[in-house]
Amino acid sequence: MSSAAVYAPSALPITEAQPPDPVSDYGRAKLEAETVAQDLLPPERLTILRLGNLAGADALLSRAREGAVSLDPIDGQAGGPERSYIGPRALSLVLKGLVRRVLRGDVLPQVMNVAQPPALAMADLLRAAGADWRFGPPRASAIPRVELSVDLLAQLVEIPAASAAGVIKDLGSLQGLWP
Repeated sequence: MSSAAVYAPSALPITEAQPPDPVSDYGRAKLEAETVAQDLLPPERLTILRLGNLAGADALLSRAREGAVSLDPIDGQAGGPERSYIGPRALSLVLKGLVRRVLRGDVLPQVMNVAQPPALAMADLLRAAGADWRFGPPRASAIPRVELSVDLLAQLVEIPAASAAGVIKDLGSLQGLWP
């Protein structure tokens, strides 16, 4: 399991064909882990899943559980930054579908993006979660959008469409179990 952080930010949805170009230490570490795995395993035995934000394990919703959140404003985006998300139950369904394909003998692509389309506005997620939040001062380093293209994944398994309310409901269904 890798991360969307291996990609450079892009205004367009990011496909698996985009060369990795991480801008953070986390992204560089994930890319290094991908390289180690590729060196250890033959291509037909390895599939790297580049995960978008997993609701509940992400920085935004984790911070919201701890208190007020300050969100970066983005010119032209009323809901602030937009990111690809997936709920924990949706992720488990995607993984189950991929495992079933492998057990049938299918060889999966070497790299696949994993998220629920489309990208979601962070403010919409915070509203749906009932979080205490506000927009902070503008920051030049704020990344407006990170959206993963999941067209390749959608050819192999069913992916439920994302909505802020749906992702928060998915996360809430695990209340008391995780996180």
